[in-house]
Amino acid sequence: MKAAEVTPGFPRSLQDLDAWHVFADQLIERGDKLGAYIAAELSLGPHSSREQSVAFQKRAQRVCSVPGTLSATWMLGHVRGLTLIGQEGRALTDLRSVLEVPTSQNLEQLSVGGRSYIQGRRWAAALRQLPPSCRRCEILTSYMNADVAQRLLELLPSQLDVLRLTPRHGMNPAPFISDRFEWVDLRGSVITPELASAISVALAATSRVRLLIGRVRHRSVLGELLGRSSLGTEEDAALVEEGGTGGMALLPRVPLEILQSQFGFVTARDQLLRGQVETWGLDRLLSNVTNTVRWAGDAVLSRVAGAWSIRATREGIEVPAMSVDGVAVGIEAVPLVEGSRLMLDGQPWRFVRQAGALLP
Repeated sequence: MKAAEVTPGFPRSLQDLDAWHVFADQLIERGDKLGAYIAAELSLGPHSSREQSVAFQKRAQRVCSVPGTLSATWMLGHVRGLTLIGQEGRALTDLRSVLEVPTSQNLEQLSVGGRSYIQGRRWAAALRQLPPSCRRCEILTSYMNADVAQRLLELLPSQLDVLRLTPRHGMNPAPFISDRFEWVDLRGSVITPELASAISVALAATSRVRLLIGRVRHRSVLGELLGRSSLGTEEDAALVEEGGTGGMALLPRVPLEILQSQFGFVTARDQLLRGQVETWGLDRLLSNVTNTVRWAGDAVLSRVAGAWSIRATREGIEVPAMSVDGVAVGIEAVPLVEGSRLMLDGQPWRFVRQAGALLP
């Protein structure tokens, strides 16, 4: 694609694909091979043959690539997200190079891991190259003190108004809660009473920023965050502990980078319709949310074409029975519907299809 070409924005609905059909035709008329690739992706649907899908994957591997210091998610031959995974200096050089390519002009999210990426002039220069469409930044790090947070806030361009934090080792994300952002996504954190107190203090010093929360160990902590928080998005489901500490665990939409690693390149249609199978391991989902489920590694929840289910991952689990609304769960999947009551290791949980409804 020539630099002068202006691509449509990424589609948010199937109707938006019409603009991409037109765009693909324009590129084909001008002799740009990307047009044929986009047309091929748009032609794939639920009834496409296995041969067509295999051919598309091979074609995508040739068209959709970035240097090895980066990983990328794709839609219609264009980069949706970039993650820096290699050695800092080389990764930043490659990032700047990729951002100069027209197929990156619709970039939506930049993800970085580690403290080093948020320091230095080269990092600041790379951030200045981000296209206006890039509004989200994800930080995956275990180092999160106030000094690092302040450095990051000073470097980020104003267009980045959604910050997603994936902290490790129980680090406190409160220093990042700032009116510099519209949203701070904390779905990767387990909100304990201690963390809720720290977050509440940070929120009191702001007026604009809102939080996305995903896992809560004690439901009582939500009282400190009401009015400025959302429990996931409208696409997220949740498990709620009945009794005990009232823990909650979100089932967020599986990120595109994970689906891409499992299934290969995911077509625009499947991205819009959530056409791929999404799974959540119960052990990871409930980790640090509750101490009552000791065998969660033997069960998974799945979402397929809008339908939810739970199943055991192996037969003969030597634990108290797992059941849904009184139906025993084994290797065969058991459906989950709104309000389904799960017994997990003797503890009752409730399934909620729209987690956002749990907060007023």
